Amino acid sequence: MSGKINVLKGLLKLSKLFQKNKKYILIFIIFLALYIAVESDSALYSKPIAKIVSVSESQIFKKKTPDGQTENYYKQTLQAKILSGAEKGKIVQLENTYAASLVYDEKYESGMKVFLSSSVQGEIQVYKIAGIKRDAQIVGSFLFLLFALILVGKKQGLATCLCLFANITILTALLLLNKQGFPIFPLAIAASILFSCIIIFLINSVNINSILVLIITLTAIACLTLISAAALYFSPPLEFEFLEYLERPYEHSDANLIFLTEILMGSTGVIIDIAMTIVSFAMELLSKKPDIKAKTLIKSCSLVSENITGTMINVVLFTNLAGSIPLFILSMKNEVGLFTIFRYNIYFEATRFFVGGIGILLTIPLSAVISAIYSKRRQSKCSRF
Repeated sequence: MSGKINVLKGLLKLSKLFQKNKKYILIFIIFLALYIAVESDSALYSKPIAKIVSVSESQIFKKKTPDGQTENYYKQTLQAKILSGAEKGKIVQLENTYAASLVYDEKYESGMKVFLSSSVQGEIQVYKIAGIKRDAQIVGSFLFLLFALILVGKKQGLATCLCLFANITILTALLLLNKQGFPIFPLAIAASILFSCIIIFLINSVNINSILVLIITLTAIACLTLISAAALYFSPPLEFEFLEYLERPYEHSDANLIFLTEILMGSTGVIIDIAMTIVSFAMELLSKKPDIKAKTLIKSCSLVSENITGTMINVVLFTNLAGSIPLFILSMKNEVGLFTIFRYNIYFEATRFFVGGIGILLTIPLSAVISAIYSKRRQSKCSRF
C-alpha cells in the first residue's frame, strides 16, 4: 500500500513539474522533432547519400615533412549503405587515403553519412566520396543554442532567438540582392542599420535608452567606416590576392568596398555592446542622482569603460585571430616565416582586429558625451517646470 502511495506522489510531482515547465518541454519536443527530421532527410538530396557501416584501414607508407619529421599515410576500405536514390539499400565499397595530420584529408568512421559520386569504368560502376553530410550536426548545435537561450534567458532569450532569425533573414536577403547585381557596400550600410534597430529594440524594447544606444551605434559605425575608407584611400594599394573568396580577376575599388563591408558588418555587434553597457550605467546613475553634472557623468562613464575595454578588445582579438591558429601552425611547420604569415595570410584578420579595437575606443567617449548631452537637456527641461 505504501509503495502505491509513493508512486502516486511521484506521479503527482511529475505532473506538477510538467505543468510548471510545459512550455520548455514542448519547445524541446519540437526541436527534437526538427533534429530527427534533418537527420532523416537523405531522400531530399539530389546527390546519393550513404552511411558507412564498417571501416578497415592499414598503413601504406611514410613520408618526410618539410620540418624533417615523418608522417604516416593510411588507406581505408569502407563498406557503405546507400540511403537515397534508385539504389537505396545497396552496399558499396569505397576507398580513402589520408595523412596522419589530416590537413588536406578526411578520416572516415563507422556511422558517418557521406555524399557519393559515381562513374562507370568499363562495365563496373565505381563510387567515390564527395563529402561528409554535416547538416544534422549543424542544425542540432543551432537548436541546442536556441533552447539554451530560451531556457536561461526566458523572454530575453526568446527575443535573442528572434533577433538571430531576423538577422539571418536580412543577411540572406543582402547576399541574394548582391547576386542580382546590387552593389555590396550600400546593401551593407542598409543591413547594418537594420541589424542595429532589430538587436537594440527587440532585446531592449523601445525606450529612451534604446534610442540613445541606436544614435551612438550608428554614429560610431559611420565614423569608423569613414576612418577606414580614408585609410584605404590615402595608403598604398593593399595586396588583395590573399583575401579569401575574392573573385579573380578583380577591380581594386571593388576589393576595397568588400573589405569595408567586412569592417562595417564585423564592428556592429561590439559597438552595440559597448554603447548598451555605458548608456545603461549612465541612465541608472541619472535615476539615482538626477542633478548630476555632465562632467561628473562623463568621468563616471570613463571609469566604467576602463573595466570593459580590456575584455572587449580581447574578445575582438580572439574573434578575428583565433581562426588563424591552424594556419599559423601549418605554415610554420612548412618553414614559412612569421612575418610572411602576418603579411600575406592573416593581414586582413589583424586589420579587422585593429579596426574593431578602434571602434571600441571610439564608442566609449561617444557614449559618455551623448549620455551627458541627454542628461543636460533633461535637467534643463525639468528646471522649466
